[in-house]
Amino acid sequence: MREAEKANAAVHVFVTESQALEQLDGFGGLAALLRYRLNF
Repeated sequence: MREAEKANAAVHVFVTESQALEQLDGFGGLAALLRYRLNF
């Protein structure tokens, strides 16, 4: 988390008893948000 703060990254911690965490776990437990929009 310190490295993320040094890079001005935002870190979000999920509560262990949440539906969002269950969905995230379905993706393998790893999530990232893109900073820039991708145009296809």
